[in-house]
Amino acid sequence: MCSGEPEGKGERQRAHVRDKKKKGEEKARRARPRRRPHRPKPEEKEKKKSKRQEKRQAQITAAEGEAKAKGETGARLVDRYKKEVIPALMKDFGYKNLMQVPKLEKIVVNMGLGEAINNNKLIEQAEEQMMALAGQKP
Repeated sequence: MCSGEPEGKGERQRAHVRDKKKKGEEKARRARPRRRPHRPKPEEKEKKKSKRQEKRQAQITAAEGEAKAKGETGARLVDRYKKEVIPALMKDFGYKNLMQVPKLEKIVVNMGLGEAINNNKLIEQAEEQMMALAGQKP
């Protein structure tokens, strides 16, 4: 046999694979270059921005409206947080979604009464002040 001819079945298969690779490389060279992705016009970008802002505002008003529709009145701090603090945080930190804004999980009010060990009246006064501040009995 000549040295240029494949000898066994395995050698013929390897030669066939090499030929396929060469053909694939030629096709890749001839392939058209990829298209550039579509770039939106500035007007389209502005429209999308305004729609996003409207959607954010709608989310905030929807959250406020759900409680009113149910007839529930939440704590004043929670109402103030929803109406004033959330929009301010979204504006200051550039949050794009309402879910990115930190939530209030637990509010703890603490009062030190080290002097009240000897005087019970101080405990009662502190209790009254705490009731006025938090809206619930400690």
